[in-house]
Amino acid sequence: MSDFSSILGAFRKREQAKARSSGVVHRDPEHFLAYFHLGRYSERLGRTGEAVSCHRAAAELSGRAPYLTAFLGLVLVLVGDRNEAEDIANDLERSSFACAEWTRVSRAWKRH
Repeated sequence: MSDFSSILGAFRKREQAKARSSGVVHRDPEHFLAYFHLGRYSERLGRTGEAVSCHRAAAELSGRAPYLTAFLGLVLVLVGDRNEAEDIANDLERSSFACAEWTRVSRAWKRH
């Protein structure tokens, strides 16, 4: 299989996975993990605006669960929203059980 075929196959799998997650959200708009997965697939497909929206929904619907909120912070770093990413990093830092998640956001924020 050529490199192009391999890349095309991976793209199709991500599109299919994204479509399945969209179906879950359509059936259950409160399903925060489906939004999380939509955000991850959107990131991998280069759709960062969509990724921000999906990760924001996942974070809010989960009650700002640290792991999901950290992914929102990471994608905000990718799109250049340093202020909100820094706010999220600070919030996670204050949360005693969120040390690993904060570390990921903090490292990404410092790199960009």
